[in-house]
Amino acid sequence: MDRRKSGKVQGKLLWLVILAAAVAACLPSAASRRAETYRTGLEARAGQESKDVVPVVTTEWQFELLDAWEAENPGPEVVRKHDRRDIGFSAQEVKDLFAAPGRYKVMTFIKKTGSSSPRTGEINEMGFPTKPDSSWEVRSFTVIRLVFRDGRLVHFRVWPTLDESRFSPGTMRKY
Repeated sequence: MDRRKSGKVQGKLLWLVILAAAVAACLPSAASRRAETYRTGLEARAGQESKDVVPVVTTEWQFELLDAWEAENPGPEVVRKHDRRDIGFSAQEVKDLFAAPGRYKVMTFIKKTGSSSPRTGEINEMGFPTKPDSSWEVRSFTVIRLVFRDGRLVHFRVWPTLDESRFSPGTMRKY
């Protein structure tokens, strides 16, 4: 009888641990919480001029400019020309955002949020290293893209975590 009770208690304890792990997995990460702060701040600034929005992103939130481009009434081909892997505009965004005529300015900002240093090497069948370990740094960033039409914020998007392989360095372009 004692063994059955002990087994039931262990079973309940196991389910409690599994439940706690599931709840912890559902909690938002620190990057998600920060991204939500940025989204809320940008939603409050919708329709404001770029001179009021950009200083908040660069000074208050400490983001750096990754890329910026401007164009008068840009078509899909101009927008696609500036797209970057994983942070580009979707076909629907291009259709919806750039349909109205005007002078557009698109600015992309990045902020380093972390890094990791994975290591690799080879071990022979006896367990001894045959090549020295290699290590490299993988940096993670939060990315914000702002779209201004005639100087006013009309759209934004926030990516909470992207590693540096998802985009490349950018420059300012005018058309």
